[in-house]
Amino acid sequence: RYRVDVRTREEVCGIDRKKKQVQVKRLSDGTVYREDYDVLILSPGAEPVRPLVPGIDSDRIFTLRNVPDTDRIKNYVDETKPAQAVVVGGGFIGLEMVENLVERGVQTTVVEMTEQVMAPLDPEMAAMVHTHLREKGVKLELGNGVSGFTEEGERLKVATDKGKEFVADIVILAIGVRPENQLATEAGLEVGTRGGIVTDLAMRTTDPNIFAVGDAVEVMDFVGGYPAMVPLAGPANKQGRIAADNALGRKSVFRGTQGTSIVKLFDRVAACTGMNEKSLKRSGIAYMKSY
Repeated sequence: RYRVDVRTREEVCGIDRKKKQVQVKRLSDGTVYREDYDVLILSPGAEPVRPLVPGIDSDRIFTLRNVPDTDRIKNYVDETKPAQAVVVGGGFIGLEMVENLVERGVQTTVVEMTEQVMAPLDPEMAAMVHTHLREKGVKLELGNGVSGFTEEGERLKVATDKGKEFVADIVILAIGVRPENQLATEAGLEVGTRGGIVTDLAMRTTDPNIFAVGDAVEVMDFVGGYPAMVPLAGPANKQGRIAADNALGRKSVFRGTQGTSIVKLFDRVAACTGMNEKSLKRSGIAYMKSY
């Protein structure tokens, strides 16, 4: 409809900035070709973090990034009908998985390294989430990280840093994401301290002919005024449109993000925007709080 040349099952595996070309590999047969560009927009997203602990490669351990991941998890639950699950990580993805597993009748335990789920919430708000999760039968193991996994017959034993063990038929890893920056770093583009591709307000990288958007880029926190990683769909959508505007000569500016996020958890909804108390303290910003 818009005369867009879409090439699925083809992976860009290199950028030649001098020749303004990308190297593309056809996944169907492994052949490689080069494609010229005038302007390049990088939107590789972020990948789930998989800690280097014993047993991490078990077939019973899943991460969730895309629709095929969703299908694999659903098919596994449909076919094996797990009785017990362990979700490692109490962020948005982890808690949404918890909700779905519980509604499928799976007894679920959350193992979270920090003392609360949903890090963007202040502890007083997270406490209400804890109460609601426990009311729904979810077991919370807070302030404890995972140290390894062991196969025990048809099940997995999940060991923690504090010496506790949990048995599971399925494990969901949801301990965060890291930006997919390999293409950018290999091409010599600047990345920030947390790995996000550095861009200006036009979403332009340190190469004037290359833009970057989405979960792979470092953005400006609207309240704090410092570089931040905010892997959310709303800002990514805006960045994509802004990068396209600038790539075609129409001036457009990304003014930063507040990191607004909303998640449904069973019968409740938790939402937050802007900086929480921990971030304000760390940044030395004066604030008031109200109960």
